[in-house]
Amino acid sequence: MPLSHNHNREGALEEIRQNIAEHGFHVYAVTGCGEPHYGYTIGLSESLGVELILPGAYFYDLEDVGKVIRSVAGELRAPVTETTQIKAGSWGVFSLRKVDTSWAEALMLAVFDYYRVKTIEAYQILPDEEHWTIEIPDLSRPWSPLLAPAWRWSYEPWTYPIPRDSVALTNLDALRGKRITEVMRWDEDEF
Repeated sequence: MPLSHNHNREGALEEIRQNIAEHGFHVYAVTGCGEPHYGYTIGLSESLGVELILPGAYFYDLEDVGKVIRSVAGELRAPVTETTQIKAGSWGVFSLRKVDTSWAEALMLAVFDYYRVKTIEAYQILPDEEHWTIEIPDLSRPWSPLLAPAWRWSYEPWTYPIPRDSVALTNLDALRGKRITEVMRWDEDEF
């Protein structure tokens, strides 16, 4: 999200500056609005020449996304390449893949805002097969709603007659064609 509200913007920029000074980078986590969650770094480009992003990966909750990113970043040394393999504690083994500009521009807005640049070099953090989930997009290819349907609302206006922040959950067995045995719906006032 761009850091646009002036009173919030200055506080956010100061927090980012402090984290970069203290830890070498800041982790920016994004969730909600009908899109899969993700996290990315701001500040690694100062030491490694690249930023990192971990999109989707619902195997990990949003807090774990930040921990995975910090763990992977802590193991990296320049130059960063796609052949890099990183063991990150109990979260698994991760590899890296170069990010296409179309994805960086859509998902890593705070990096562009913080550095006031038009392009950045970024690498996608990829979980091993054991920790892979279906909504992880291939950020090395230009964005396409056909290649990454779970991410289409990062690029297109919401067109459905339900609130944009509605959430539908299922399990992989149902997506693979097994019988659905239970369906529930909660409205806002039912929590």
